[in-house]
Amino acid sequence: MPLSLYVRRDSFVHALHPLTKVAFLATIFAGGLAVTHPLPTVVLAVYVAAAALLARALPAFRATWPLLLLLFAVTTLIWTWAYPEGGPRLRLGPIAVPSRGALFGLAMGTRLAVFLAAGLVFLATTRIEAFAAALRRIGLPYTAGFVLTLAFRLVPVFVETALTVAQAQKARGYEMDRGPIWTRVRRRSRLIVPIFLSGLRNADGMALALEARGFSAAGVARARVGAGRSGGILTYRFGWRDGVAALSLLGLLLCVAWLRAGGLGRA
Repeated sequence: MPLSLYVRRDSFVHALHPLTKVAFLATIFAGGLAVTHPLPTVVLAVYVAAAALLARALPAFRATWPLLLLLFAVTTLIWTWAYPEGGPRLRLGPIAVPSRGALFGLAMGTRLAVFLAAGLVFLATTRIEAFAAALRRIGLPYTAGFVLTLAFRLVPVFVETALTVAQAQKARGYEMDRGPIWTRVRRRSRLIVPIFLSGLRNADGMALALEARGFSAAGVARARVGAGRSGGILTYRFGWRDGVAALSLLGLLLCVAWLRAGGLGRA
């Protein structure tokens, strides 16, 4: 199974500058956080869906769409009943649903799903190296950018470690997929210790490898962005696609702002 969400494609979105993709994420998050009504969040969802189709990044959603649906449903239900000003009750048979709470819950559920979907589109179309280059272009310190991109790299490593431990236990005759659900959970929970120890061993080895390559407090203090052996290898240029994407993002922000100004910003 693939351990990385990046999908190699020759698409419009893949060809964008890394800064444009970061602006895409920032626009989606800013627009979603500015409103609490379902309609603007649906507009954001349509935009993200169009970006996913344009990028041909649907394979990244094959293993995650059940999680997106589950988070959407749970978030919607929780906020529907937790909203402090629920408004008048709408009768759905024996259940009385608060009208304003339902609108707020739908907005929160859609917002969370849109945020996660936008992140998936970003990871499916952007290499870690390109993301690091974008972080350096916006002025983020090299160490902060390195730590952030390293976190993205470590996720597949831990997933691979978990799969390796599980396969090793199955080869020794340890059955994890038989019996009732609580039995399976109890058996799988016993794999936490070896997975955790293997993760610590990998982290320790990575720290030693970084120190061996000069990545230390003194080395980073002497480093300059763009200098060194790998400073000029990755180069990205803005093109006409970035201009089109920037205009579409600006139009999206204006649309959300117009809906908010028209009274559809809050449930």
